[in-house]
Parts: sequence; C-alpha cells; structure tokens
Amino acid sequence: MTARWPRTPREWRDAAACADVLLAVDAARQYGLVEGGPAIDRDRCLRLLARAKAHGIVPTMTDKTAALAALLLPEGDE
Repeated sequence: MTARWPRTPREWRDAAACADVLLAVDAARQYGLVEGGPAIDRDRCLRLLARAKAHGIVPTMTDKTAALAALLLPEGDE
C-alpha cells in the first residue's frame, strides 16, 4: 500500500508533528541516546515537513508533545 499525503490542515499539522518527532527520535538513536523504536524514513519525514511548510504549517511544541504522547502511550491511556 502506498502512503498518501495529508489532505486537510489538521492532517498536515498532525503529520508534520509526527515527522518532526520521528526525526528527533532518529537523531537521538544515531547519537546513542536511545535504542530501538520505529524504523524511520528520514527522507519522507523531511519531504513531509517541507510540504507542510509550503502549506504554511509548522508544528508547534504542543503539536509535537501530542505526537510524542501518541507514540509512547498505549491507545486510550491519555
């Protein structure tokens, strides 16, 4: 299945926040600060962030915190 690009402003904001968080996790893994975690497609994350910015969307710290919580917390444990 081919992943689709976000369509709505909310989808762009959420996707950009997730991409930003995943890039931070990947950087921490590269520096040896964390081990494991999801496989990250750095190029797609960077493309997504560039496209989001072209739509005028830059993830806020609140957006990134919510994305990180979604990655770390089991579903329903907010």
